[in-house]
Amino acid sequence: MFMQSTFAWLPGLCTIILCVGCNSSIVHDVNELSAYVSDKDNGLTYERYKNGLKMRVTYKPTEQMVYEELRDEILTPDRVSELTEKYDKFHYVVFSLSSGSKEVLHDEKLSIEHYGDLVQTLSFQMGEFVQLVTPSDTIPVFDFALNRTFGLSQSTDLLFAFSSEKTKDAPWIDFYVEEFGFGFEKQGFRFRREDLASIPIIEP
Repeated sequence: MFMQSTFAWLPGLCTIILCVGCNSSIVHDVNELSAYVSDKDNGLTYERYKNGLKMRVTYKPTEQMVYEELRDEILTPDRVSELTEKYDKFHYVVFSLSSGSKEVLHDEKLSIEHYGDLVQTLSFQMGEFVQLVTPSDTIPVFDFALNRTFGLSQSTDLLFAFSSEKTKDAPWIDFYVEEFGFGFEKQGFRFRREDLASIPIIEP
């Protein structure tokens, strides 16, 4: 599964653009692109608080994936093209959970049994609890990966990939996550075509 090697990696991987928009602005490097994506005013990142937990959902563009993977390499047009082709068949969404600025898996309130159940669910079963929805289709998870940092991060992060084949003309895509062990109800997060089309492109 391609995401196991991809996510083991770079603590910020990912995404894809619904369309390459003519309204896109320009940034000079992947750090500027990451800052744009993280700015909640741009419609690509959401934060919510439920049951003492902080949820963060971030849609990640193809270029961010490509340039983060190339961070320690010499950039060449062929390599950029190769990675763009690899990633741009999918939408990528990162779902993060934290408790008091700590990974939710390392919350002191978790019992050993609950911790074991959550590790099992987050590592192997999250495809059962997450989906992408358009006005006309429901798209299952193609692949996902849990980023294991063993308490060294401020959140527990999962990366999800969804086929983009049926979303090309969709005015929006909704990312839904069902309750899977923390007691919060089903949550939905909408990414609008105009926001995806406005994602900046990198011109070093």
